[in-house]
Amino acid sequence: MGLVIAQVISILELYKLGYLKDKSNVLDIGSQELHLKKNDLKNLCAQTKMDISKIDSYPDIDMYPSKPRCSSKYLWESLGIKEYNSIDINEEHGSLNHDLNLPFEKKDYFNKYDIVTD
Repeated sequence: MGLVIAQVISILELYKLGYLKDKSNVLDIGSQELHLKKNDLKNLCAQTKMDISKIDSYPDIDMYPSKPRCSSKYLWESLGIKEYNSIDINEEHGSLNHDLNLPFEKKDYFNKYDIVTD
């Protein structure tokens, strides 16, 4: 699963409009990766007046479209999100192992996140 250019543009638009300002944690349903080239990400982020210097240090950012790919965690961190988690049976990128076809009952994760993506 991954964030393609359209989703990244949407996330950056929310950032630019200030909707992420007081948000500190995010939960991705599925271990999301960045599915775009580093220069495309840099150009999009530069349009939002973001500091793009961190993008060069994102792990595996130069690998797309090959694997391994960069986790979306690093984009979220660049947007000011301090805590990132994901849920996926594949356990990639440190995700919590859970089959999303089954009910999620780990109550310590309930009402914990400012943003939940799917």
